[in-house]
Amino acid sequence: MRTGVEIGSGNGLFLEYASKQLPCLSKCIGLDLSPDTIRKCKQRFDAEEFTWIATDAEKWVMKCAMPNTLFFSHRGVLEYFPANSLAALFGHISKNLRPALVVLIEPVSPTHDFATDISSRKYGREFSFSHNYPHLLHEAGYEIVHSNRIKLKGTANFIGVIALADL
Repeated sequence: MRTGVEIGSGNGLFLEYASKQLPCLSKCIGLDLSPDTIRKCKQRFDAEEFTWIATDAEKWVMKCAMPNTLFFSHRGVLEYFPANSLAALFGHISKNLRPALVVLIEPVSPTHDFATDISSRKYGREFSFSHNYPHLLHEAGYEIVHSNRIKLKGTANFIGVIALADL
């Protein structure tokens, strides 16, 4: 993969970390809805390999993303996408941007049994969703390379998924 695209880049620290750990990434693009957040990232990281864009990630990926890209999201970004938008996003990447790699670390409901419930359901105090990411990605044509549910102290649960859309 030559380009890394973080959906929901926040303060930019994860994108910076990824760029150091994955030297194959010659370009790193951070997408965030907040213009103020993006302005701060542009001030903090003015290196040539970083591009920061205040935008709706789904629309940007549909219009601007290129094949041979690593897409990643973490910390509860995709939980705010309705299931149909997430399915459309994953489907577009799989059908039009191969080869592509999707890496996610997203919160999920501790009671969401992915083996028996393929749906997305409302979850948490905010208007967010617990998505069955492995199912959504598989249905969009990805090979699930890795999937791991992580239970933290208290009620927090996360799912880590690596999915490949290959040629």
